[in-house]
Amino acid sequence: MCSSRTLEKECNRNIELMWLLKGLVPDHNIIANFRENNPKANARVFRATVKLVAHFELIGGSLLAGNSTKLRAQNSEKNNFNSNKIECHIAYIDARLQEYNAALAKEYGDVLEKQIIAKKINKHSNQK
Repeated sequence: MCSSRTLEKECNRNIELMWLLKGLVPDHNIIANFRENNPKANARVFRATVKLVAHFELIGGSLLAGNSTKLRAQNSEKNNFNSNKIECHIAYIDARLQEYNAALAKEYGDVLEKQIIAKKINKHSNQK
């Protein structure tokens, strides 16, 4: 992600961005404050953009390239995903879903417990 100062410079340099902003040039403080105050909205816009470009087959999702400016500090074992790690995680989620479905299939008299299990099933299905 670009710094606020870089985005401010692009507002003066990039013709497409000038058109999009209708000539406005926000200060780097305004950009930084907006990003800090609206993290959920920014994440939703990012997800929607990725879905849109995937729908038009502009990205495939199988190849990832970076210039390593931000990846070195973030590329720990915990944050690094490969196909084996993803398959193991999906297998774990499937196993948990089977456990919850089996527990739900049993005759529980407690409605609250069924609701808790249903929430866990929903959570793991969304994670998958």
